[in-house]
Amino acid sequence: MEKKYKTRDMNLASSLVACGFKVEVRKNNNNICDFLFKNSKNLDTTIAQYWNQELEIEASNLFTAIKNIKARIYD
Repeated sequence: MEKKYKTRDMNLASSLVACGFKVEVRKNNNNICDFLFKNSKNLDTTIAQYWNQELEIEASNLFTAIKNIKARIYD
């Protein structure tokens, strides 16, 4: 089974989606969402850039990613 990176941080997940990573959204019975991403070296680098405030994202891509993630959460 392939290992996946899991986060509950919607801002991080949206940023990763805006950078082109594919997300899988899983909701549990308490309406808490897990965002899962396929593990890769590039993913690790992007996450580190996010936390170090070094990640540069086109604003329109980020806003679209946030909108799409929210739609999947509340669907």
